[in-house]
Amino acid sequence: MTEGKVALTRGRAEIRARMPTGTGLLPAIWMLGDNGAQWPGQGEIDICEVVGGEPRTVYGTAHGPTYSNENGIGGAATLTADASTAFHTYAVDKQPHRITWSVDGKPYFTLTPSKLPPPRDWVFEQDMHLLLNVAVGGDWPGPPDASTPSPATMTVDYVRLYGEGHARGSEGPAGPDGGSAGPQASDSAMRVPERSSGGPAPRSPQPEPSRPASMTGVDRCLAMVAAVAAAGILGSSWLGGDAEAPVVGPARAVRTGTDRGRAGHGGVGAVAEPGRRRECVARCGAER
Repeated sequence: MTEGKVALTRGRAEIRARMPTGTGLLPAIWMLGDNGAQWPGQGEIDICEVVGGEPRTVYGTAHGPTYSNENGIGGAATLTADASTAFHTYAVDKQPHRITWSVDGKPYFTLTPSKLPPPRDWVFEQDMHLLLNVAVGGDWPGPPDASTPSPATMTVDYVRLYGEGHARGSEGPAGPDGGSAGPQASDSAMRVPERSSGGPAPRSPQPEPSRPASMTGVDRCLAMVAAVAAAGILGSSWLGGDAEAPVVGPARAVRTGTDRGRAGHGGVGAVAEPGRRRECVARCGAER
């Protein structure tokens, strides 16, 4: 979703979303490293995964060179109801030699190098980009059946990053017709105030980049992603989380096993098309 656009080096990634649940589904919010190594050497942080027949369990996992797939290291949190019945805030705090997972502000697992198997190859001190997808099928969730909702939709209220990172790209924010609204710097280092327990980080004194009034959800997210380099900051809030009606539409089918380098972890999936949709939709009838 943000590969080549925005990456978080150190700080907090926070996503408020309603995840789909059902047999054979595997919705995920995750991060991949930008160090250029082949997976799993590039590093992966699964901020949230809700698998198949466990609709009330949220998994958070880290994958690296010697701890990947079923050997990934992480923890789990239990929701009071299915993840599809309400919005929850899924987050990781990525600090030097420490990553903490939380749901709705409640931490449930912390990873440090001491918890890794020898040689304790910690690969998370780097830029990492963000992905959101809904996979269908695969070894972990199993195949869908007649009870599986189709389409299955992950609805995203907002995506927020706090801390230090980078924005890259050569195009400006999307214009009303979907095209670029202007040029921007190719690579900018950014820093925004850390999130405090008292609420969201304060906004930068610099003006917020303009955007069409009709933009919602991922549209606004990706316009902000494209504009942050020109603004010189990593936006404290990409998605507005306003009361506008969500836009539902088709998503691009992808093979998440190929995307992650983990064949069999997830089957056919879907990701939101850049600049087009607030919701990530997977259709069980997609090519497998």
